[in-house]
Amino acid sequence: MATQRWLYRRSDGVLLEGGFHTPSPPLVDDEPDFVTYGVAEFPDAAEVDPGLHRIENGTLRAATVEEQATYAAEQRSARFQRTADLRDNLATIALVVRARNVPAWTGMTQAQKVAAVRAEADVWRTIRGFIEDNL
Repeated sequence: MATQRWLYRRSDGVLLEGGFHTPSPPLVDDEPDFVTYGVAEFPDAAEVDPGLHRIENGTLRAATVEEQATYAAEQRSARFQRTADLRDNLATIALVVRARNVPAWTGMTQAQKVAAVRAEADVWRTIRGFIEDNL
């Protein structure tokens, strides 16, 4: 029987990451921070949902309504941050396209600018994939 392992924050019992792998807490001075974070283990039959459960004294318990609301708000905030980060990336790509040929950029229609940015985004994604795979 396989075991699920979940990383959780000790201060409030929020489950951060887990499943059938061994999650690792963030590093502090090149060492895993087991003071702030813990790893709890559950049998594979356990249905663990970070939005609905918390760890308290090493035991899985149901999250309160307030904890569920806080978790949902944190997830929305994180999603908005990821969206903002993606928009920052697109803005950077647009800036690169514009910097390559400012006169051409100013003469482009909105649709042409969108197409140029998307084409640069594809190139960026290819480069990023290469970096991920080879470096």
